[in-house]
Amino acid sequence: MKFVFLGAVVFLSTLFEASGYRKNITVTPGNNDVDGAKVNVLKDITETADSWDIVSSSKSGSFALEISLNATWGFHPTLTSSVDIVLNSDTPTQASFDLDIVMSFSVNKAQYWSTQLRCDAGTMYNHQIGPQCDVGVPPQSSSTLYSGDIKAWVEANPWVSRQSTSGAYTGNPPDEWQPPRATINFPLHFRIENVPSENRMYVFNLQSTYSQSCGFAEAFQTDKGLQVYLHTDNSGESLSVQSVEIEYSYQDTPAPTTADPTTASPTLFPTTS
Repeated sequence: MKFVFLGAVVFLSTLFEASGYRKNITVTPGNNDVDGAKVNVLKDITETADSWDIVSSSKSGSFALEISLNATWGFHPTLTSSVDIVLNSDTPTQASFDLDIVMSFSVNKAQYWSTQLRCDAGTMYNHQIGPQCDVGVPPQSSSTLYSGDIKAWVEANPWVSRQSTSGAYTGNPPDEWQPPRATINFPLHFRIENVPSENRMYVFNLQSTYSQSCGFAEAFQTDKGLQVYLHTDNSGESLSVQSVEIEYSYQDTPAPTTADPTTASPTLFPTTS
Protein backbone atom coordinates (compact mmCIF):
# COMPACT_ATOMS: atom_id res chain seq x y z
CA MET A 1 0.00 0.00 0.00
CA LYS A 2 1.35 3.44 -0.90
CA PHE A 3 0.30 6.85 0.33
CA VAL A 4 1.43 9.89 -1.66
CA PHE A 5 0.90 13.60 -1.06
CA LEU A 6 1.92 15.93 -3.87
CA GLY A 7 2.27 19.66 -3.34
CA ALA A 8 4.11 22.56 -4.89
CA VAL A 9 7.25 22.01 -2.87
CA VAL A 10 6.78 18.81 -0.83
CA PHE A 11 6.85 15.19 -1.87
CA LEU A 12 6.07 12.65 0.85
CA SER A 13 5.81 8.97 0.12
CA THR A 14 5.42 6.12 2.60
CA LEU A 15 5.62 2.51 1.50
CA PHE A 16 4.77 -0.46 3.70
CA GLU A 17 5.89 -3.84 2.42
CA ALA A 18 6.00 -7.36 3.79
CA SER A 19 9.79 -7.17 3.78
CA GLY A 20 10.22 -3.75 5.36
CA TYR A 21 9.37 -0.07 5.31
CA ARG A 22 10.34 3.02 3.32
CA LYS A 23 9.49 6.71 3.43
CA ASN A 24 10.92 9.72 1.62
CA ILE A 25 10.47 13.47 1.47
CA THR A 26 11.85 16.52 -0.29
CA VAL A 27 12.55 19.66 1.76
CA THR A 28 12.93 23.10 0.16
CA PRO A 29 13.40 26.66 1.46
CA GLY A 30 9.70 27.25 0.85
CA ASN A 31 8.79 24.34 3.13
CA ASN A 32 11.73 23.39 5.31
CA ASP A 33 9.98 21.50 8.13
CA VAL A 34 8.34 18.33 6.85
CA ASP A 35 7.37 15.12 8.67
CA GLY A 36 10.08 15.42 11.33
CA ALA A 37 12.79 16.59 8.92
CA LYS A 38 13.93 20.21 9.11
CA VAL A 39 16.66 22.34 7.54
CA ASN A 40 18.07 24.94 9.95
CA VAL A 41 20.06 28.00 8.85
CA LEU A 42 23.08 28.50 11.13
CA LYS A 43 25.57 30.94 9.54
CA ASP A 44 26.71 32.58 6.28
CA ILE A 45 23.43 31.87 4.45
CA THR A 46 21.01 33.94 2.44
CA GLU A 47 17.70 32.08 2.24
CA THR A 48 15.43 32.76 -0.74
CA ALA A 49 12.22 31.14 -1.90
CA ASP A 50 14.27 28.86 -4.16
CA SER A 51 17.58 28.15 -2.45
CA TRP A 52 19.88 28.28 0.55
CA ASP A 53 22.88 30.32 -0.66
CA ILE A 54 26.06 29.88 1.36
CA VAL A 55 28.86 32.45 1.08
CA SER A 56 31.48 31.73 3.69
CA SER A 57 32.76 34.77 5.59
CA SER A 58 35.68 32.90 7.15
CA LYS A 59 37.39 29.52 7.22
CA SER A 60 36.44 28.81 10.82
CA GLY A 61 33.47 28.83 13.16
CA SER A 62 29.98 27.36 12.93
CA PHE A 63 28.55 25.18 10.22
CA ALA A 64 26.25 26.96 7.76
CA LEU A 65 23.38 24.49 7.40
CA GLU A 66 21.89 21.75 9.57
CA ILE A 67 19.61 18.96 8.32
CA SER A 68 17.83 17.70 11.43
CA LEU A 69 15.88 14.43 11.45
CA ASN A 70 13.88 13.57 14.57
CA ALA A 71 13.50 10.14 16.17
CA THR A 72 10.93 8.99 13.60
CA TRP A 73 13.86 8.88 11.16
CA GLY A 74 16.06 7.02 13.67
CA PHE A 75 17.87 3.86 12.69
CA HIS A 76 15.97 0.65 13.46
CA PRO A 77 16.89 -0.95 16.83
CA THR A 78 17.35 -4.48 15.47
CA LEU A 79 17.13 -4.50 11.66
CA THR A 80 19.51 -3.16 9.03
CA SER A 81 18.23 0.32 8.10
CA SER A 82 19.38 3.09 5.77
CA VAL A 83 19.13 6.85 5.46
CA ASP A 84 19.83 8.53 2.12
CA ILE A 85 20.60 12.25 1.92
CA VAL A 86 20.66 14.01 -1.46
CA LEU A 87 21.70 17.65 -1.89
CA ASN A 88 20.47 19.23 -5.12
CA SER A 89 22.49 22.21 -6.29
CA ASP A 90 23.07 24.24 -9.45
CA THR A 91 26.56 25.26 -8.28
CA PRO A 92 29.13 24.46 -10.99
CA THR A 93 31.72 21.80 -10.20
CA GLN A 94 35.17 21.25 -11.70
CA ALA A 95 35.31 25.03 -12.12
CA SER A 96 38.32 27.30 -11.73
CA PHE A 97 37.13 28.83 -8.45
CA ASP A 98 37.87 27.17 -5.11
CA LEU A 99 35.10 25.07 -3.54
CA ASP A 100 35.43 22.29 -0.99
CA ILE A 101 32.52 21.04 1.10
CA VAL A 102 32.79 19.87 4.72
CA MET A 103 30.00 17.69 6.17
CA SER A 104 29.49 15.88 9.47
CA PHE A 105 26.86 13.18 10.11
CA SER A 106 25.96 12.96 13.80
CA VAL A 107 23.60 11.03 16.09
CA ASN A 108 22.46 12.07 19.56
CA LYS A 109 25.36 14.53 20.02
CA ALA A 110 27.47 11.47 20.77
CA GLN A 111 28.75 9.87 17.53
CA TYR A 112 29.75 11.26 14.16
CA TRP A 113 31.79 10.85 11.01
CA SER A 114 32.92 13.65 8.70
CA THR A 115 33.88 14.16 5.09
CA GLN A 116 35.56 16.81 2.95
CA LEU A 117 34.76 16.80 -0.78
CA ARG A 118 36.76 18.41 -3.56
CA CYS A 119 34.26 20.20 -5.86
CA ASP A 120 36.54 22.37 -8.02
CA ALA A 121 39.06 21.60 -10.75
CA GLY A 122 42.04 21.41 -8.41
CA THR A 123 43.81 18.14 -7.70
CA MET A 124 45.37 18.82 -4.31
CA TYR A 125 43.73 15.82 -2.67
CA ASN A 126 41.08 13.14 -3.07
CA HIS A 127 37.79 13.16 -1.18
CA GLN A 128 38.48 12.66 2.51
CA ILE A 129 36.66 10.97 5.37
CA GLY A 130 37.26 10.51 9.07
CA PRO A 131 38.00 8.95 11.45
CA GLN A 132 39.12 6.43 8.80
CA CYS A 133 37.96 4.45 5.78
CA ASP A 134 37.82 0.71 6.40
CA VAL A 135 36.92 -1.39 3.36
CA GLY A 136 37.03 -4.71 5.21
CA VAL A 137 33.95 -6.89 5.67
CA PRO A 138 33.47 -6.77 8.55
CA PRO A 139 35.46 -3.62 9.40
CA GLN A 140 38.35 -3.98 11.84
CA SER A 141 37.39 -3.56 15.49
CA SER A 142 39.56 -0.41 15.74
CA SER A 143 37.56 1.36 13.00
CA THR A 144 35.18 3.22 15.27
CA LEU A 145 33.39 6.57 14.96
CA TYR A 146 34.28 9.93 16.43
CA SER A 147 32.65 10.52 19.81
CA GLY A 148 31.13 13.76 21.09
CA ASP A 149 29.03 16.66 19.83
CA ILE A 150 30.69 18.00 16.67
CA LYS A 151 28.42 21.06 16.40
CA ALA A 152 29.16 22.15 19.97
CA TRP A 153 32.87 21.48 19.49
CA VAL A 154 33.03 23.67 16.40
CA GLU A 155 31.12 26.50 18.07
CA ALA A 156 33.36 26.31 21.16
CA ASN A 157 36.54 26.42 19.05
CA PRO A 158 35.80 29.12 16.47
CA TRP A 159 39.49 29.72 15.72
CA VAL A 160 39.98 26.20 14.34
CA SER A 161 39.98 26.14 10.55
CA ARG A 162 37.49 23.94 8.77
CA GLN A 163 40.52 22.78 6.78
CA SER A 164 41.97 21.47 10.04
CA THR A 165 43.06 17.84 10.28
CA SER A 166 42.92 17.95 14.07
CA GLY A 167 40.22 15.29 14.14
CA ALA A 168 37.22 17.62 14.34
CA TYR A 169 36.27 17.12 10.71
CA THR A 170 38.10 14.54 8.65
CA GLY A 171 40.66 12.91 10.90
CA ASN A 172 44.28 13.32 11.90
CA PRO A 173 45.54 12.70 9.30
CA PRO A 174 42.42 12.44 7.13
CA ASP A 175 41.77 9.18 5.31
CA GLU A 176 40.45 8.86 1.76
CA TRP A 177 37.17 7.43 0.51
CA GLN A 178 37.70 4.19 -1.41
CA PRO A 179 38.32 3.92 -4.25
CA PRO A 180 40.04 7.34 -4.30
CA ARG A 181 38.47 10.10 -6.40
CA ALA A 182 39.06 13.86 -6.70
CA THR A 183 36.07 14.98 -8.78
CA ILE A 184 32.40 15.27 -7.96
CA ASN A 185 29.13 16.46 -9.47
CA PHE A 186 25.78 17.45 -8.06
CA PRO A 187 23.54 16.13 -6.76
CA LEU A 188 25.53 14.86 -3.77
CA HIS A 189 24.10 11.54 -2.60
CA PHE A 190 25.13 9.90 0.67
CA ARG A 191 23.81 6.66 2.12
CA ILE A 192 24.27 5.44 5.69
CA GLU A 193 23.51 1.75 6.21
CA ASN A 194 23.32 0.85 9.91
CA VAL A 195 23.66 -2.77 11.10
CA PRO A 196 22.95 -2.77 14.87
CA SER A 197 22.84 -6.58 15.16
CA GLU A 198 26.54 -6.68 14.28
CA ASN A 199 27.50 -3.24 15.61
CA ARG A 200 28.75 -1.95 12.27
CA MET A 201 27.87 0.66 9.67
CA TYR A 202 28.64 1.32 6.01
CA VAL A 203 28.60 4.76 4.38
CA PHE A 204 28.50 5.53 0.66
CA ASN A 205 29.22 8.48 -1.59
CA LEU A 206 27.04 7.71 -4.61
CA GLN A 207 27.83 9.62 -7.79
CA SER A 208 26.20 9.16 -11.18
CA THR A 209 29.49 7.82 -12.61
CA TYR A 210 31.09 6.11 -9.60
CA SER A 211 30.54 5.14 -5.98
CA GLN A 212 32.77 5.14 -2.90
CA SER A 213 32.32 3.35 0.41
CA CYS A 214 33.78 3.02 3.89
CA GLY A 215 32.91 0.89 6.90
CA PHE A 216 32.92 1.37 10.66
CA ALA A 217 33.00 -1.27 13.40
CA GLU A 218 30.43 0.77 15.32
CA ALA A 219 26.76 1.28 14.56
CA PHE A 220 24.97 4.57 15.05
CA GLN A 221 22.66 4.69 18.05
CA THR A 222 19.13 3.64 17.13
CA ASP A 223 15.82 5.51 17.43
CA LYS A 224 17.71 8.81 17.91
CA GLY A 225 17.33 10.58 14.55
CA LEU A 226 20.21 12.12 12.60
CA GLN A 227 21.87 15.53 12.19
CA VAL A 228 23.84 16.49 9.09
CA TYR A 229 26.00 19.64 9.20
CA LEU A 230 27.31 21.41 6.12
CA HIS A 231 29.65 24.27 5.18
CA THR A 232 32.35 25.17 2.70
CA ASP A 233 35.91 24.87 3.97
CA ASN A 234 37.29 28.38 3.38
CA SER A 235 36.35 32.04 3.27
CA GLY A 236 34.81 33.37 0.07
CA GLU A 237 33.61 29.98 -1.15
CA SER A 238 29.96 29.80 -2.21
CA LEU A 239 27.43 27.01 -2.55
CA SER A 240 23.73 27.08 -3.44
CA VAL A 241 21.38 24.28 -2.33
CA GLN A 242 17.91 24.13 -3.91
CA SER A 243 16.48 21.13 -2.06
CA VAL A 244 17.30 18.18 0.18
CA GLU A 245 15.87 14.74 -0.52
CA ILE A 246 15.73 12.25 2.34
CA GLU A 247 14.82 8.59 2.35
CA TYR A 248 14.59 6.16 5.26
CA SER A 249 14.16 2.41 4.88
CA TYR A 250 14.69 -0.88 6.64
CA GLN A 251 14.50 -4.48 5.54
CA ASP A 252 13.78 -7.82 7.18
CA THR A 253 16.43 -9.62 5.13
CA PRO A 254 19.86 -10.41 6.64
CA ALA A 255 22.60 -7.79 6.91
CA PRO A 256 24.75 -7.32 3.78
CA THR A 257 27.91 -9.36 3.31
CA THR A 258 29.70 -6.74 1.22
CA ALA A 259 30.19 -3.01 1.44
CA ASP A 260 29.01 -2.44 -2.13
CA PRO A 261 25.99 -0.15 -2.55
CA THR A 262 23.20 -0.64 -5.00
CA THR A 263 23.64 1.05 -8.38
CA ALA A 264 24.12 4.78 -7.96
CA SER A 265 21.54 7.06 -9.50
CA PRO A 266 21.78 10.81 -10.16
CA THR A 267 18.68 11.49 -8.04
CA LEU A 268 17.16 9.62 -5.13
CA PHE A 269 13.58 9.94 -6.34
CA PRO A 270 13.50 9.75 -10.16
CA THR A 271 10.34 11.07 -11.78
CA THR A 272 7.91 8.34 -12.79
CA SER A 273 4.67 8.54 -14.68
